[in-house]
Amino acid sequence: MISVDAEQIRTAVERRRVRAGVPGMAIALIGEGEVVYAAGHGTVGAGLSAAVTPTTLFRIGSITKPMTGTMMLRLVEQGRLDLDRPVTDYLPALTLRGAARPDELTLRMLLSHTSGLPNGPALYSGPRGEDALHRLAAQLVPRLPLAAPPGAFTAYSNVAVCLAAHAAEVVTGHSYPDLMRELLFEPLRMHHTTFDPSLAMTYPVALPHGRAADGGLQVQHTPADNACFYPGAFAFSTVLDVACFARLHLNGGMADDGTRLLDPSLIRQMYRPHGDFHLAEDIRYGLTFYLDRFRGRQRIGHEGNFLSYGGKLVLVPAAGAGVMLIGNYDEEFKWVREELINEMLGLLVADDRAEAAAPPSVNGDRRPAAAPESYVGDYLDAELDRLSLALDGTTLVMHRRGRVVPLRRVDGNRYFAEHPPVDETWWFHSPYTISLTLSLALLHDPRWAPSNGGPPGAEPRYISVNGRVYHRVAETPTIAEMTQ
Repeated sequence: MISVDAEQIRTAVERRRVRAGVPGMAIALIGEGEVVYAAGHGTVGAGLSAAVTPTTLFRIGSITKPMTGTMMLRLVEQGRLDLDRPVTDYLPALTLRGAARPDELTLRMLLSHTSGLPNGPALYSGPRGEDALHRLAAQLVPRLPLAAPPGAFTAYSNVAVCLAAHAAEVVTGHSYPDLMRELLFEPLRMHHTTFDPSLAMTYPVALPHGRAADGGLQVQHTPADNACFYPGAFAFSTVLDVACFARLHLNGGMADDGTRLLDPSLIRQMYRPHGDFHLAEDIRYGLTFYLDRFRGRQRIGHEGNFLSYGGKLVLVPAAGAGVMLIGNYDEEFKWVREELINEMLGLLVADDRAEAAAPPSVNGDRRPAAAPESYVGDYLDAELDRLSLALDGTTLVMHRRGRVVPLRRVDGNRYFAEHPPVDETWWFHSPYTISLTLSLALLHDPRWAPSNGGPPGAEPRYISVNGRVYHRVAETPTIAEMTQ
């Protein structure tokens, strides 16, 4: 087993935790497929004395997604689901807003954020019954404007993952929480992981926080339970339970007892690039996993944010290494989280950058440079955020909320701004990693042609800004028009 310096790790974590004002944090390191370090830091809440341990529950946010994806791939291996069949084969009553055709959607699109469905509302309270995902499919999804045509671009979507999980419910006749327990949590001995707040409260739980009137931290007594969004973000778990899940992927689909839960060919599909966020960090997306590289090797993982909780899971399968880090107050810590993750992963992974191979390309993601003047205009995303592109001489500039940001072309159709405004009221971060670089890409729908989309020059225009897809509009529709 790989050896690490526990005091070095404790000091590095504690220094960042204190500096960022995080009441409680937990971390687990995996080396050569085994947990080599796990510890808690701080307390479960500001002003409370109970210490965080490796078995303290946190809300893990979107780290739930790769767990959902792994459960879904187990059903694919059993022949009960097919990634490439129309989702309407499983949900025949599904409808989409406007002219979009639901039979164009596949489970592969839903699990790779290429379905075109928007992220959806952040609703922390909602239905708790077993029909919650059915209600999401029947009542919410048909009202949502699509962020992009199905299969065309990468646009992060909580709703899409939840819709995919409902297909699993339909074909099995079991609720999503039951499927997760039967197909994932119990085989992996993730004994503390749950979606049920009433069960979670029987274990030590780290609490969320907010700012008090005097500027200090205080525990947030805000209930959060909405079964419509369980598959995307609502799991309670511990760093040791998440490490059990991580080891499944680091050990090629094998559980600790030697049982094979997932065929390696399906694991490889999860790690194959399906979508591109067109970011400066060159982050791709597989099936419910973000994909990038660390020291010349593929790294997979996911970030998780929920109320004030913030964490990240990263794995380097080729090295059998991983890090799971979670805290209960993320406002300042998110700016140093990546630094700490990389420092910890660096203790476990040798540097193979001299042998690094280029990441596999995503079909259609590297086309010849487009003329920037053909993208000038007003743009809107599915959440009604508006921005404009204009030319200042030969420089493409972005206008948003009274700010003007010059953009520099770096390759093909990608543009960066290294020092854009970063105040929270103006700025939106790229997915998976916090970056001070604004990334903008000029997109092209590979399925569009004058023969099926209108006369030459009528091609619809799309751009991606830090992973969010915008479409060009002649006039900004009203909220009523967008939501009716």
